[in-house]
Amino acid sequence: MGVFDGVHRGHRTLIHRAKYLAETRGGHPWAITFIENPGRVLDPGQFLGSISSLNQKLTLLEAEGLEGILLVPFSHKLRHTGAEEFMNTLSKLLRLDSFTIGENFKLGVFPGMTGKELSGQFPWVDILPLAYHNDEPISSTRIRKAVRNASISEANNLLGHCYTVDLRGIPLLRHGDETQIYHEMVSQVLPQRGEHCVTMVHRDGARVQGMVTCRDSGLVWQSDELESQIAFIEFDDTYIN
Repeated sequence: MGVFDGVHRGHRTLIHRAKYLAETRGGHPWAITFIENPGRVLDPGQFLGSISSLNQKLTLLEAEGLEGILLVPFSHKLRHTGAEEFMNTLSKLLRLDSFTIGENFKLGVFPGMTGKELSGQFPWVDILPLAYHNDEPISSTRIRKAVRNASISEANNLLGHCYTVDLRGIPLLRHGDETQIYHEMVSQVLPQRGEHCVTMVHRDGARVQGMVTCRDSGLVWQSDELESQIAFIEFDDTYIN
């Protein structure tokens, strides 16, 4: 269980552990995650944005070979649900044999029950150590900050895949030979500055190399006649300035 924002390298260690336990115990590996990012609900003014859209997150989770994904709506009501009540409801719903979480996981009313406290009451709770990169824990918070600071190479290393902006369903604003999207038009965190080499991924799967300029207002790039076909902007590690 987790937010799984970005489905980064740390998340995948949890998934691999859950799959291993399911295989050895004759179970079925599922992920439990939230529809809304809790940070956006609890503190929208300070939240930088999601790393991945909900559709991207589901695609990344499915690619890991899970047999199912339970989507939980996150709300202020859920925030005030006690950890014991939540776990009891979950165990009845899914007949849990194991519940794999990271060691920094907390659940329930602030400050929340820690994984160690949960495992004391629910013996099927399985706690996994955090994954590290360059002596620091891999976390979605760390990746968001890297993206926001235009440290795309660092973000990609932590993710284990390219940071990608999902343009599906977002109106593109065209001004002359430029196309722009504003920060407030997308739910994802965007770099604040710099020019980046990117791959424009079209809806038919075609991939076109390009350049995106990151400004305080959003992203800008040179338009072409196939603009409406762009589904994703995939950032590589090249930061021009």
